[in-house]
Amino acid sequence: MEVFFMIPPNEYLIDFGKRLKLIREERELSQEALAKLVDTSKSVISGYESGTNDPRQSMVVKLCKVLRISIEWLLTGEGKKEVASVDLLNKNQKDLLEMLKNDPQLRMVAKIQGDLTEEGKKDLLKYAQLLKNQRDRCGED
Repeated sequence: MEVFFMIPPNEYLIDFGKRLKLIREERELSQEALAKLVDTSKSVISGYESGTNDPRQSMVVKLCKVLRISIEWLLTGEGKKEVASVDLLNKNQKDLLEMLKNDPQLRMVAKIQGDLTEEGKKDLLKYAQLLKNQRDRCGED
């Protein structure tokens, strides 16, 4: 009979996970929304946050770029947390980021959208298009 032992996550992974969760929540992102931004699954992000999954170097870089944080801070908790990666964005991305920063309702819609199923996202888009069309018709009168 084989016996399997659960190896407890090491302290590094737990601290990494705590920092990742902290910054994700500061950015008002769900695990699913963050997963989509870095092309992975919600369960992978959950594993990072709980300390059960060890991210590859390429994933750490993706997370830091998306969350605009320093690699040093995410890995060690030391150094400057925030980085000015806005310079890496194109004009459309900067404009969108500025709109999100200045509009709490738009941030809420983005957060809700991140938690929806694919069908729910399609419905939300249809509803937004319907509202836009109604507004456009009212503006033409």
